[in-house]
Amino acid sequence: MFIKTIVKTDKQSGKRYDYYRLCESYRLNGKPRHRTIVSLGKLEKLSSKEERKLLADKIEKMLTNSTQLFDIEENKNISLYAKEFYDKILANQLYHSEEKPQPKERGYSSDFQSVDLNSLETSQVREIGAEWLAYQAVEQLEMSKMLLEAGFEEKEMKIAISHIISRSVYPASEHKTAQWINENSGLLQLPFLKGLKINKNHLYKISRKLYSVKDRNEVYLSTKTNELFDLQDTIILYDLTNTYFEGVKHSSKYAKFGRSKEKRYDAKIISLALVINIFGFVKYSKIYAGNITDVSTLEQTINDLESGNIDPKSKPTIAMDAGFSSEENIAFLKSKGYDYISVSRRKMKDYILESPEAEQV
Repeated sequence: MFIKTIVKTDKQSGKRYDYYRLCESYRLNGKPRHRTIVSLGKLEKLSSKEERKLLADKIEKMLTNSTQLFDIEENKNISLYAKEFYDKILANQLYHSEEKPQPKERGYSSDFQSVDLNSLETSQVREIGAEWLAYQAVEQLEMSKMLLEAGFEEKEMKIAISHIISRSVYPASEHKTAQWINENSGLLQLPFLKGLKINKNHLYKISRKLYSVKDRNEVYLSTKTNELFDLQDTIILYDLTNTYFEGVKHSSKYAKFGRSKEKRYDAKIISLALVINIFGFVKYSKIYAGNITDVSTLEQTINDLESGNIDPKSKPTIAMDAGFSSEENIAFLKSKGYDYISVSRRKMKDYILESPEAEQV
């Protein structure tokens, strides 16, 4: 529907003014036509073409009983005009739609009320969008079943799922995460978790239990993501990083002084080895002492991967940086039948230019 402007002239004063009609387009013998549904008068309370377009859209939605996700109309005059002309159209049976029934044919009558938007107040506002999306991923991966089979009780499984979702949406400490769950998030309003109570002590305890089954769960998720997305691990990427502690960590067997990638040589660090496929799915991870060297971790990683994280028959190509490319590691990969991509630790001396224009980098 659209609003057509008719220019009229007062015969006595000679003054010209605009007069409006609500019209509908249709086709007759393959040619476009339009017909007038109702005369709208001067619409003196609407000053712009955009407002008149909103009025036409609103009347059409009322007549066809359609809805929209977001109502962008804010002018109350549009609502008043729409109600007035909608009632007039129904009373005089000026519009008939074959595609969509009139509201009164559905057995109810319309009831419109005006609301002062400035009077509205909100309380206990919670976020739920990202949490719901993460929960759908958890469901697709069947992580509830995974945890129950790993020996978790029903309540422990739900706390673990809550913790995993929270870390995905709002990565923070257990103390801060518990505060966020109880004050900001609608996570515990999801039907699966409704009624669950969580505090920081629950999260500390479940973090330790999750870590105790890390290797088992990594194998499960590595296999599950491949099955879910029909992936083949033709290339995997391996690297090592580290992070530092602010405290002294006297009794830690992992926190050691080492080569900090964040240049914090004054603090003890731990190292994290990570293997991912080209789609970003984690295949394997391991925590090492902070003083470990990159080159000494490759053999352990390959052996662990072959124990279940990847199909040893697939022999994916290993992509790694120069820190792992010792002669011993290269020989080890070749002996296991793996191809690899890496920058050499030695400067290339013997080479042949493929063309005169080629340059050494």
